Amino acid sequence: MFAQLRKQTEQIWAKRAFESKPAEHIPNFLDGDREFFRIDTTIGLRYWSFLADGHINSAERCHVNLSGGGMRFALDKELRTGDKIWLEIILPDAQASIITCIGRVVRRFRDHSGQFEAAFQFVNIATRDQDRIISYCLSEQSKRLREKVRVCC
Repeated sequence: MFAQLRKQTEQIWAKRAFESKPAEHIPNFLDGDREFFRIDTTIGLRYWSFLADGHINSAERCHVNLSGGGMRFALDKELRTGDKIWLEIILPDAQASIITCIGRVVRRFRDHSGQFEAAFQFVNIATRDQDRIISYCLSEQSKRLREKVRVCC
């Protein structure tokens, strides 16, 4: 029965004007098992570790890799996998309100210049704040795609 269904499916696809490709040739825009796509962007950011002396790090403009599920950025101080930090994120959008959540270190490494970077998973983030981050990422991606498109007369 399966062979017969497959043959019928192949016949239908053979009649189509386009070429189909097996699933393994379709690009994975979510990069493995990630739930959200990521963008490189610049945001306002303040953060501090629960384990530290209470020192607050802040940057008016911080380059990050951002998604609805977390973010990655360079740090002054090295953290361990599993450490948690408090995050205050200010997206450069019309609302410009502060998004607060906790980030847990899921990966850490040194970049090509030797600076320490850590990837954080958002934990304890409000659904509306996560939705704002996702909307911002989609908006930025859309804006970048429009900038790449050239309209010809």
